[in-house]
Amino acid sequence: MAHDKEKKQKEILEALVKSTGNVSVACAKTGISRATFYVWKNEDEKFNKEASTITEDQKRKMDDFADGLLKQHIKEGNVTCLIFYLKTRHLDYRMKLALEGEIKTSRKLTDDEKALLKKALEHGGLSKNKG
Repeated sequence: MAHDKEKKQKEILEALVKSTGNVSVACAKTGISRATFYVWKNEDEKFNKEASTITEDQKRKMDDFADGLLKQHIKEGNVTCLIFYLKTRHLDYRMKLALEGEIKTSRKLTDDEKALLKKALEHGGLSKNKG
């Protein structure tokens, strides 16, 4: 019985590599339920480590592949890819968030705390007294 489990675990680990780390696909290809896969991960430290290593490695490979493809499309003049790249990676084109509001506390601040807070806001460019 233990030999069957080890054999099935080996099969699903191999399927996990072939499916680029997709647990659902690996389970479907081996006939092992996702529930069983996760029970094995929770109960078997060796299996958990091997499965986690495979999924992490496959994710890195897929990230590298996607990144390369994105750059290839940008070089080919794909404007959508260029815009995506700039909005997600280039500091000058990223979305910026502006915050506005008041700070309320549940207790009165001491004079030292007020001075420290004022300094912090001025340092961060968030002070009302700009200047």
